[in-house]
Amino acid sequence: MARRKSVQNMPYSLKSIGTSGTQVVSATSASFNISNFTMCIRVNPQGVRDSVFRGLMTLSDGTISNRIVFGSSHNTTSTVTYFDNNNGIENFTKILTDGKWIDLTLTKDGDDMILYFDGAIVDTMTLPTPSITGTFDRLTIGNTVAVGELYKGLWTDAKLFSQILTPSEVADLHFTGQNPYTPVVEYRCTEGSGSTVADSSGNGLDGTITTATWSTDTPSKRRKSVQNMPYSLLYDGSGDYTSTPYTASMQITDTFTCFGWVKLNDKSSANAYSGVFGCRGAAGTQWMLYWDKTGQEYRLNLNTSSNQFLFTGSKINPIDGWHFMSVRKTGTSVVLNIDEAKYTATCSGATINAINQAFVTGVLDGVVPTIWNLPGNITRLRYYNTYLTDSEIADAQFDGVYPTSGLILGYDYTAGSGSTLTDVSGNGNNATITSATWSTDTPSKARSNISVARSNISVARTDV
Repeated sequence: MARRKSVQNMPYSLKSIGTSGTQVVSATSASFNISNFTMCIRVNPQGVRDSVFRGLMTLSDGTISNRIVFGSSHNTTSTVTYFDNNNGIENFTKILTDGKWIDLTLTKDGDDMILYFDGAIVDTMTLPTPSITGTFDRLTIGNTVAVGELYKGLWTDAKLFSQILTPSEVADLHFTGQNPYTPVVEYRCTEGSGSTVADSSGNGLDGTITTATWSTDTPSKRRKSVQNMPYSLLYDGSGDYTSTPYTASMQITDTFTCFGWVKLNDKSSANAYSGVFGCRGAAGTQWMLYWDKTGQEYRLNLNTSSNQFLFTGSKINPIDGWHFMSVRKTGTSVVLNIDEAKYTATCSGATINAINQAFVTGVLDGVVPTIWNLPGNITRLRYYNTYLTDSEIADAQFDGVYPTSGLILGYDYTAGSGSTLTDVSGNGNNATITSATWSTDTPSKARSNISVARSNISVARTDV
């Protein structure tokens, strides 16, 4: 079962607009003169797309020649990045999603680093050159100290530890908000006004705000319920799928909602197109959510006045692991939700053209189901002939509360064996499982994602 997140007090955040002055600089102190540490910050990026390196948390002496930066490198994506004056910019493989809050943690032990997203290990790095060991006396948030390298977005709950937190300590911090040690500095952003953010560590290292503004947009304070998801289906990317034969209850003309929990296991070696769920068969595409390998993004194929491909070039590429994914359409309005991030598009034409299509998961094409398969897992799925509201989508994601009105089909994935997904809608729209296997890897067990111990990370480095 998943660990329940506590309702942490995060009433405010600080918003940086990405131009001159949008930063927070701590009071100076010898306490910042550390080379091994843990940095933590919750961020919500706001769409910078240029060639500039952007700073989130920077240790320095106030000059550009002596600094360590935890930040992001922009271009087409926001790649999480490390910088110091000995190594220059070193990119992790993980990117940040615009419009979505995420809890970032970086531990640095000599030249070995571990990156965490929401309490779980997502990447590691060994620096090619021994890291700088300068004399640092301040922490800057929202900038690298250099001119123009400013973060654009929201942030809150920033803290710096002189200790190297273990994976279990990082997870506990994410889920409970309780510090395992006294931080060097901690900015909880509880003020909501003024030009100072207080240091709650007890060390008196208050931060001075320049230009950044207070906001009530913070990480969700909603308590995620521990939903009972004992099983998922595992698709190996080669001929695995499920299919629900068309019945009259499955026909839609203009409006629908479909959501489920999805885990894409290998983005780089996936098929050119990997179908997630939707309706596509002999009559063509009705609608289909799929992963595009070349674009490295999720897209929606929708057939209304024409065969359209929505969200192309949007770089909707969430981090690895389980995600709540929802597709909604009403009229010409289309919405894609991935976790708490919301993406919108407009389609040409309101009426969906293709009819009498089977509902499939794990494959792009219901007619030729042995190509364009998904290498991943799916569980807890619902399909409606109505347009669910944002509140109803949130209820489904956070609390496992699913509307019953307009439900075409629903699969809870509780069997754990057999070749049938039993429909809970009452319409008898059972799905046949082909080759996909039952798995105990589910969102309910997401806590297991942080079980990688530091001792299992083999990094070779030479101490100088």
